[in-house]
Amino acid sequence: MIPMGYGKSSLGTCFGVFIILGGVWLTTTLVKSGADMADARYIMIGAVLPAFLFIMMDLTNNLKNRNNIEYMHRMLEYPAVKGKIVEIKKYRFHFGVREEITSDQFHYRSYVYRVVASFYDEKNRCEKKVVSEFYARDPRRWILSDRVDIHYSPAGECWIELDEK
Repeated sequence: MIPMGYGKSSLGTCFGVFIILGGVWLTTTLVKSGADMADARYIMIGAVLPAFLFIMMDLTNNLKNRNNIEYMHRMLEYPAVKGKIVEIKKYRFHFGVREEITSDQFHYRSYVYRVVASFYDEKNRCEKKVVSEFYARDPRRWILSDRVDIHYSPAGECWIELDEK
């Protein structure tokens, strides 16, 4: 599982290519059936504009997430210790605001989740708790056990890597 904002997207580019290919097919069919090329160019313009917008959405999203992705890969290169999931916190996600939910009696449309894990810090000789990034899906459905790998940097930053199915 990859946390929110740490993945690359290619769906918009696929949609864009599909729209352009559909426009080329429709234009070719119309020209072969006797339509004037001047009339068919409007179909191509109509296909290129949404395709361009879909591709630009992908590019801007990938550029926005580039720093997060580089951070994630850098953190995964650091040594890891075994930890245990202590709890999974549930948050309400509404208009970009994340608010922790304490009881399950309320039903919201959008939830995000965070994993709280604990591990024994050999350097300081104490038990530490680490909170993960936000996940769009409930991690309980996608993990094998309550064990996690916690990667830590010399600067004290931590990254939780879940044991996925």
